[in-house]
Amino acid sequence: MLLERVVIIVSRCIGCGAIIQSNNPEQLGYVAEAILIERGKDVYCKRCYEIRNHNFQYEVDNNLHNYYEKMKIIKKEKALILLLIDIMDIMGGFIPNLDQCIGTNKVILVVNKIDLLPKDFKLTRLDKIIRNLALKDGLNLDSILYGSVKNKEFVHKIISKVTKIKYPNKSNPFTKRKVRFNNCYIVGHASVGKSTLMNQIGKMYLEYKTDVITTNSQFQTTLDFIQWPLDKDSFLIDTPGIINPHNFCAYLKGESLHIVMPKKYIKPRTFQLQPNQTIFLGGLVRLDFKGNEKINVSFYVSNELYIHRTKTIHADEIFRSQVTKLLVPPFTDEEKEKIDNVKNLDFEITKPCNLFLSGIGFVHLVSLDAKVTIKIFKMIDVEIRNDD
Repeated sequence: MLLERVVIIVSRCIGCGAIIQSNNPEQLGYVAEAILIERGKDVYCKRCYEIRNHNFQYEVDNNLHNYYEKMKIIKKEKALILLLIDIMDIMGGFIPNLDQCIGTNKVILVVNKIDLLPKDFKLTRLDKIIRNLALKDGLNLDSILYGSVKNKEFVHKIISKVTKIKYPNKSNPFTKRKVRFNNCYIVGHASVGKSTLMNQIGKMYLEYKTDVITTNSQFQTTLDFIQWPLDKDSFLIDTPGIINPHNFCAYLKGESLHIVMPKKYIKPRTFQLQPNQTIFLGGLVRLDFKGNEKINVSFYVSNELYIHRTKTIHADEIFRSQVTKLLVPPFTDEEKEKIDNVKNLDFEITKPCNLFLSGIGFVHLVSLDAKVTIKIFKMIDVEIRNDD
């Protein structure tokens, strides 16, 4: 088993990875000099302290250039990649051009937050889509693991897989033990569960009593690489979370984020709709249903997200009068203005399919002859895939 407890000297915040400095309280990594003298370098920076203790909300960094520049070092190594994606956002979970950062290094795809789905949900409906997306992105896929990083058995399964890949079985006990890779990098979008996985590993294998790395409902708590010993010669490395500009969560804050990001088991909400009916997902998404046949629609979204059903003839007036009131999120005019520039997308439904709305979840549609028009903020990724 990997993950030996090794003493290492760090000069970074243990919560977010920012380089520690005592000169400017407004810059990342600030720790007062008196605290450094008292506690040494095993400390949290000012930003992490305020997030952990006061739930302070910071602006996120959407600079993709900086992210890619940091990540490019990985392709120069012989490494293993743990790519985490959220089961609620599989279409938006793959990082664009990731292959240019990690090269041909092997990838274990960890599909997280399975515990949010109903126990009778058939993952085979999504598995083929996930595999095809990985292939399309040019990833050297070793395997796919489904589970929740909050579950200790699943975390143990991940570490066992990493160990098996790193150390091939020896045929001769007198030969030197070979290794297939050095460092193992945990990669993925912001808030997908990377730091939660690291914290679980710390408590399970490194004897940490509490969560060390900063986690929060807000995006991007990890700012730079955080490395823990994998064995005597290599590290398990948490990486910053990239902010997906095509995901609703990049444009929402506070209470809105709390509502759209499910925290517990999802209860699918199912409707049998006739033509010329409309569904609102808060004030974020509008779906108009048309065609010649009825349609069965099941929403796999946060239980907290309000779903409103009405006749299409009344939909314009309801949105105009009720957005930021009944139809929330958005909660404020400022938040509404950020997502006001909408696009219309038309889909024909002739067989069972899944409609993926990045940052919201997905919708299962069943009809022999129906049409749906979606009105949604123009930056948001919307994809549709048949069940077969």
